[in-house]
Amino acid sequence: MPIGSKISVFDPVLCELMYRWFCPPGGRVFDPFAGGSVRGIVAAAHGLRYMGFEIRPEQVEANLENWEQVLPKLAANADLKSEPAPKWAERDSRTMNRHRAIYDLILTCPRTSILNATAICPMIFPRCAMRSFWKPTQTLSKRA
Repeated sequence: MPIGSKISVFDPVLCELMYRWFCPPGGRVFDPFAGGSVRGIVAAAHGLRYMGFEIRPEQVEANLENWEQVLPKLAANADLKSEPAPKWAERDSRTMNRHRAIYDLILTCPRTSILNATAICPMIFPRCAMRSFWKPTQTLSKRA
């Protein structure tokens, strides 16, 4: 990946640690901002049931393609699992209460473009926009 790329990848080692520490074996993981495939792939590699919601259809498709590329490597490694397969759905996370599933862990990574713009220069990203981002995020956490 070139320096300065706008793509950010969730650290798979951090992801594995979070799953090992905070999710029971065979547990269920929910990712309300599934803008990448790493959290789902690592969950599957450790035998966890993963459900990721992503509002962008092209990202859901990219996540599924990444899974298909990694699947043969997981199957070849005796220490890792390839089932259950992670699931990604084109859904708005604000509708998670309609999903009616119980999860052991919520692990996600909200849009970094919002957080980065605010950290770099608050003038670029006004406070009202931050409130419009954090309010739904807080509501989502309460529902979970």
